[in-house]
Amino acid sequence: RHVGDPRIGESMWRSISQGGALDPEAIRNLTAAGFRFGTVPANPPVAVQSLMLTSVSGTDEQTRHRSFEVPAGQHSILNVVPLPEGLELTVPTQDGSKTLTLHQAKSVLRIRADRIETAWARLEVVPEIHHGELLNRAMPGEREWVMGTTQEIVPLYPLRFHVEMNRGEMAVIGIQSHSPSPVGRTFFRNTLSDPLERVMMIRLADVFTLQGVSDF
Repeated sequence: RHVGDPRIGESMWRSISQGGALDPEAIRNLTAAGFRFGTVPANPPVAVQSLMLTSVSGTDEQTRHRSFEVPAGQHSILNVVPLPEGLELTVPTQDGSKTLTLHQAKSVLRIRADRIETAWARLEVVPEIHHGELLNRAMPGEREWVMGTTQEIVPLYPLRFHVEMNRGEMAVIGIQSHSPSPVGRTFFRNTLSDPLERVMMIRLADVFTLQGVSDF
């Protein structure tokens, strides 16, 4: 959506439950970085339903739907927005903070899912910055480091959070509009052409088991 679109503004955020599903430290860290989090029940409020069902012609402004399966204990990558070339951004790290000079960069959410019980799953969400050339690098695998062709990956572990969800529920991640931190605005706003803002909605469509292995 275009920056300032009321459909992803305060009226939408007021209609959903904000922050309560996370532990207090995760809420503090996300808020300090300019992120906003909420959860939506399986029967979404009208403001969320209208946003999900809206379809605008063209590629700049629309609701995009992507379905994917996440085998238990594995990860899926959600691209958010491309980042400006040469951008300098200071991001939170486990050791404090780090200033990056970004080239060919994009913001990413890494999603891991684990089945808790029938119809319930626990999601781990890690915001990341991917930048630089595609090279053969060591990457974390399910149980050990593996080699793969990828950009440099900068996980923002202080912003990692976990949420337990029932079938049909959604996690919503976006910008804390009035935050002084540039991290959230950079992560969810595409300023390369027309200023666009993303709100990411992750819906747990189903939880099922195949041949004794938990899948999503």
